[in-house]
Amino acid sequence: MSGSPPSDVADLVRDYDERWTRLDFDGLADLWERDGPQPVYMGEEYAAPLIGNDELDRHWERIAGRIKAASVSATPSCAWCCSAGSG
Repeated sequence: MSGSPPSDVADLVRDYDERWTRLDFDGLADLWERDGPQPVYMGEEYAAPLIGNDELDRHWERIAGRIKAASVSATPSCAWCCSAGSG
């Protein structure tokens, strides 16, 4: 397996970073698949996973009212290597 992610994965990570840095919570919410299986968010800040569109929407509303600035910069190739090797 290559150490570089496919271009669509790299584009997604870059888009995710940019939306977080702009605090574009509606844009972040749009990155989640909502028509297939229910989305599941497993964040460190919650004791149990958030399941479903309604819970995910409440999550974005909560953090939108709390976070005033963010700078996010992931490394797509690092994230790809870690996830590709864990399957």
